[in-house]
Amino acid sequence: MERVSTLLMTDAQRRFSLAAAAQHAWRDGLYRGHAATLVKIFPASAIQFAVFNTIKDHILAGKQRLAAAATAAHASSIASSSSSSSSSSGGASAAVAAPGAAAPAADLANHERLLAGAAAGAAAASVCYPLEALRTQMGVAGGLRGNLLQAAQSVVSAHGMGALYKGFRASLIGDVLGNALGFTAYEIGNRIYRDLNGGRAPPPAHRGLIGTCSAAVVLTLTLPLEVVRRRLQVQGLAGRPVLYRGTLDCIRQVLRSEGIKGFYAASLPSYLKVAPSIGCMYFLFEVFMAQSVKLPQLNLRLPQQAAPQAAVAAAASA
Repeated sequence: MERVSTLLMTDAQRRFSLAAAAQHAWRDGLYRGHAATLVKIFPASAIQFAVFNTIKDHILAGKQRLAAAATAAHASSIASSSSSSSSSSGGASAAVAAPGAAAPAADLANHERLLAGAAAGAAAASVCYPLEALRTQMGVAGGLRGNLLQAAQSVVSAHGMGALYKGFRASLIGDVLGNALGFTAYEIGNRIYRDLNGGRAPPPAHRGLIGTCSAAVVLTLTLPLEVVRRRLQVQGLAGRPVLYRGTLDCIRQVLRSEGIKGFYAASLPSYLKVAPSIGCMYFLFEVFMAQSVKLPQLNLRLPQQAAPQAAVAAAASA
């Protein structure tokens, strides 16, 4: 599915139908560029989940500190009032009332989820983008031959290091937007599940289904940027013409020559590949996290444990 998507997304001349792209991929190699995918997916997933969970836990810890300070101030105020009035019953009520004065925050606000997800996407894209570029440059029709190292050497020797960062701006925007919306949709889905089930956390299988649905929604919104990224990555490669001056110019030209459907030519194989793979990754991530902390709800884990455990679990789930 990844190879077919690459062929359709980078086909500016519209040479391929879905069936023709599948036939070409079958004849030329369904797994060309797959080595770059395998090498990229482990660190990228680990970075995304580790950064998101680290930021999430720091935000929650800060909210809990503020709640504890508010509770202490409330208790001190009541104690002072009861002391001045010399009322023993007032002191007793203070002891009961103080703990309920400010409950610790148990979840992030939506803008905090968006911020944490955006940071996760930016971190992963910055570290792993050269592998993303190589994957596309190997998977395109007439693309790079050889193993991953040979392909990288060929690109750098012919076009310089900058060729490994072609399309980075579109990729960064897409990854920031995609991760921000993806993590937010996933967390909101989990919250809705808890609200509908009396506070019970969804089991890993249901979390995987929530992840699949959130991935499908996010893919619909970010697929145009994925097309732009891949076209910028391969222009000038192996005799291909240089058609676009940058991200905005690519968007303008695709809209003018192909219309909005040009951004969604690879939608079917993309949905078939991305949505279930993201769902499986969330499912396995939750299974590994539950085993590592021995708690069914991720919100209960200690902040200092989240980053390394999230990184290991995400790498394993990838």
